[in-house]
Formats: sequence, structure tokens, C-alpha cells
Amino acid sequence: MSDFVYLELDEVEEIHRQLIDQFGGMPGFRGIEGRAMVESALNRPRSKAHYEEADLLAQAATLYFGLAKNHGFLDGNKRIAVMACDVFLQENGWELGCDNQTLIDFTLRCDQASWDETAVEAFVRLHAVALAS
Repeated sequence: MSDFVYLELDEVEEIHRQLIDQFGGMPGFRGIEGRAMVESALNRPRSKAHYEEADLLAQAATLYFGLAKNHGFLDGNKRIAVMACDVFLQENGWELGCDNQTLIDFTLRCDQASWDETAVEAFVRLHAVALAS
């Protein structure tokens, strides 16, 4: 299917734990349903690659969008969305090359109607840079 490296649930749980330790908030999932929502968001890039032949940046955007919108964790859903997207990109030779304030400003707009998967993909495409080999 593809040679992409995908994030697993245990990796995302650990990233989330580290973010909560560093910035505060409530750890853990929103129960069984929350765990399922996070798993769903993690499967979105694979599905998009398989069914739509999506490239890496489209897959990163769907991960970002899914985690931010699904609200699977008790707290820090926007933070984990940004970090998981960046880690996914880094695992595959890319990274988000914008400053933290740009990420914050964009992600805080996730409750607006215009903040949809297309907008997230445009943002990722604008700011993703290939890592030096």
C-alpha cells in the first residue's frame, strides 16, 4: 500500500501525556468513546492513502483535523493534533516549518465553520518543509 510510517495509539498517548505534564490539563481519554475517537483519527491517514491515494501532506492534514475535531482526550486535543501532525511528518521526512504562534493562531480557529479539512490541508501544504537528508 505505502511506505509511510504511521503513528500508533500508544505513541500518541505518550505524546499527549508529555504535553499534559508540560502545559497542564487533564490526562486521559473521554472514556471508551474518546479512545475510539482517537483511534479513528489515527486511522484517517491510512484510509485516505488507500482510498484516495493521498500524499503525505494530505494524510498529515487529515490526522491534524481528526484529532482536533474528534475531542477524544479530556484535555489538550488541539495540542495533540499539532504535535501528532508534526511527529507524523517528521517520521516521514518532513516537518511543520512555521513558528509556534502561527500554529497556535491557526489551531485556535478550529471552532470556526471555515476551519475544515480543506483549510487544514492548505495550511499544512503552506508550512510543511522537507527535512534535509
